[in-house]
Amino acid sequence: MFGKLDLSSPLDLVSRVLSEHSGRPRAGGLLVAAALAGGCNRGPARIEAPDWDPPALAEQIVSELDKGGDGQVNQQELSASPGLASGVRYLDRDQNGEVTAAEIEAQFAKYRDRRVGLRAPTFRLTYKGRPVPDAEVTFLPERYLEGVIEPAHGTTDVDGFFAPQTEGQDVPGARLGYYRVQVKSPQVKIPAKYSTEESPLGANISLVEDESSYGVNSVSQLAIPD
Repeated sequence: MFGKLDLSSPLDLVSRVLSEHSGRPRAGGLLVAAALAGGCNRGPARIEAPDWDPPALAEQIVSELDKGGDGQVNQQELSASPGLASGVRYLDRDQNGEVTAAEIEAQFAKYRDRRVGLRAPTFRLTYKGRPVPDAEVTFLPERYLEGVIEPAHGTTDVDGFFAPQTEGQDVPGARLGYYRVQVKSPQVKIPAKYSTEESPLGANISLVEDESSYGVNSVSQLAIPD
């Protein structure tokens, strides 16, 4: 059905199934668990989406981060939430450098309405411009998303590439949302702060159309600052 397969990982198989069986792009939304379990003729198994509450989440985020009390989260305040900071360009619709509760709520409303269970992004982890091989990478939901989305884990290959997999799922993929990124590397000496649960490294996993509007390709660069 799929022609000759020359795939090096389960992620390649999932992406091929998405692109050839469902017509979706390789970096697309719902994953096809059934294709891995027992063939395409059974059809894709739906992975349930998180239970998003956009107004409550927006209120909580602004309450936690808005130290100035002006109802907006500025760039300095965003540093307390590296995951949100990494995805601010998808939130700040008026491009004024600050995000409001209304802008945050609108983004979560998109997540709720699209009902995406998992996305299957690929990341490349680097430090000082070089790949970080054989590193254990954990995506930890920001505090306001704990209990809404689950953590995800991955191990980098020799070139620093990895595909996070959500806890409790049998296929690669992660929830939409905002994460702190914890990195434990046995080969590359990186600053210790990135190996803790309070890591200042952030990542966001957004909708495909958000990333496409910014020209983001199917591999997201995750660079550890000095």
